[in-house]
Amino acid sequence: MLRPSLRSLASALILLSPCLAPCQSLLSAEASGTPARSETSPGERFTFLSSDGIHDLSAACFPAVNPKGVLVMVNGRSESWLKYAPLYRELNRAGYTVYSYDHRGQGLSPRLAPGNPQIGYVDDFSSYTSDLGLFLEEVRRREGSGRISLIGNSMGAAVIVDRISGHPDRDINKVVLCSPMFRIKTAPWPEPVARFVLGVLHLLGKGKAYAPGEGDASATEPFEHNRVTSSRERWEEILQFRKNHPEAVTGGASVDWVIQALAGTARIRSAEECLGSETLILEAGRDSLVTPFHPPLKWLHPGPRMIVFPEGRHELLMEGEPIRQEAIKAILSFLESPDKAPPIPLDRRGYKSLSSEEIPSIL
Repeated sequence: MLRPSLRSLASALILLSPCLAPCQSLLSAEASGTPARSETSPGERFTFLSSDGIHDLSAACFPAVNPKGVLVMVNGRSESWLKYAPLYRELNRAGYTVYSYDHRGQGLSPRLAPGNPQIGYVDDFSSYTSDLGLFLEEVRRREGSGRISLIGNSMGAAVIVDRISGHPDRDINKVVLCSPMFRIKTAPWPEPVARFVLGVLHLLGKGKAYAPGEGDASATEPFEHNRVTSSRERWEEILQFRKNHPEAVTGGASVDWVIQALAGTARIRSAEECLGSETLILEAGRDSLVTPFHPPLKWLHPGPRMIVFPEGRHELLMEGEPIRQEAIKAILSFLESPDKAPPIPLDRRGYKSLSSEEIPSIL
């Protein structure tokens, strides 16, 4: 056990996971059992094998009628594809077939922590990246030829960057990163202190236990305690989801998850330089879970397009109106805009880094 002084320090750390799972009530035909709208087809649930060959990961496809493109949605930590069913229907009506899946250890995919299924655990952050690679292969098998665009939320955005930086893919079209988890906030303690405390807990055999400050996701959590949305209505939908779909609810992060995420995001911050104008980053001005990290501009090449929502909290796609609709409008406008630049990832060789002050803050 930890000594009292160290235990006090550990409890004081604010290490809330970068994507607490605010789950919107299911409005889709697949989830509710109601007939699909004329603009869409019923969704299809399926599974695919994880990169280690052990787990069948839960996935879904929401096909559009006469689609003009294919989107893959990569969820954040503790989320489930069930959460975004209403968004998928909006994207369907805009003409996009949408695929999504649940990361290992969360949502409807097999849980990895023994004892409490709500604990978010992973023993290697790169497992998420490898799973994404296999999911993209599955999508291509189902869809045939054609380019795919990606949308990532929080941890999902980090997983996307990790994947495309290490595995260049000319068939990736555009990428949208919402509140990307490039650096986790560990305030009021600096990251080295957080790493030290978590390392001690890991050595004490607490790696699969909740990290300090983490716990189960409650169906009665007060709105005032949430840090992901400023909308009371959205928060009530989150609580209702937790009541109706306990099998898909994931709580806080484990000690080892945070250790792995801190190590993984350090690697991803350097990989972020590969992102060019084919990437749109949406940032929340009131994000208390992740810190904005702007990649440097490159010589003769613009950096990612960026939009900042000053009043938005971490979950921009779960925010109140008009923030949410403005974010969706920006995403659709970006996906449909002509862009003759090469597909990402761009070759970083030969580019001269410019100062971060030259990064544009709005699209």
